[in-house]
Amino acid sequence: MRERSSDSVRARVRVWVARLDEEPPTPAALAAVLTDEERHRAAAIASAVQRRRFVVGRGVLRALLAAAMRCPPQEVAIVRPGHGKPTVVGRAGAAGRPPQFNVSHSEGLLVVAIGADTGVGVDIERLRRLRDPEALAARVLAPEERAAFDGAPDRDAALLERWTGKEAVLKGLGDGLAGDPAAVVVDAVGPDPRARAVRIGGVGSPWHVRSLTPAPGYVGAVAAPCPGFSLQVRSWTAP
Repeated sequence: MRERSSDSVRARVRVWVARLDEEPPTPAALAAVLTDEERHRAAAIASAVQRRRFVVGRGVLRALLAAAMRCPPQEVAIVRPGHGKPTVVGRAGAAGRPPQFNVSHSEGLLVVAIGADTGVGVDIERLRRLRDPEALAARVLAPEERAAFDGAPDRDAALLERWTGKEAVLKGLGDGLAGDPAAVVVDAVGPDPRARAVRIGGVGSPWHVRSLTPAPGYVGAVAAPCPGFSLQVRSWTAP
């Protein structure tokens, strides 16, 4: 996958894309870097497909964080305080402190976003026909977003694009699905590659969003609390 970056560098975000259902990597190799608790979680997953995806996804995340923190994958301490956003503690990364990260997956595709010097949120969705786009739009769109949605030639794709932008912001804030997507308004998608501004509850926010196409047939978004953040997108391959 070609690497992309912005000209204005104020904060750096890197995104890796991994396909969880393809060989390599092998689950056995990645399972070796998981903690005992993670292996127990994997063993409790009844579906072989979902179990493999969990093991590979967690192994990829640990490998990427270990590279950023310059330590073995087994030494990466991932914590989730309460129902908050997962973070790493302990070793500092290249920026002098532990990197911030966020993860999203849709079916067999995983993306991991790592901010060396910034908070970050990421979300992806597979493009598909929605069961009831009107009901979903009524729940997640702000009133000022309805006209663009109603006039879109492909309302399913338009809604998924807006959803990923909103969810990337909420995940970056640590709210995730507990937050109100209708309260988050992201500037409309356009040809301008710069990050789009965000309003939350009608008030301007430091968070900005950039569109992400992790693979054909998918849409996504990356959010960071900086208008000029650089974005690099790479395919992950097993070392």
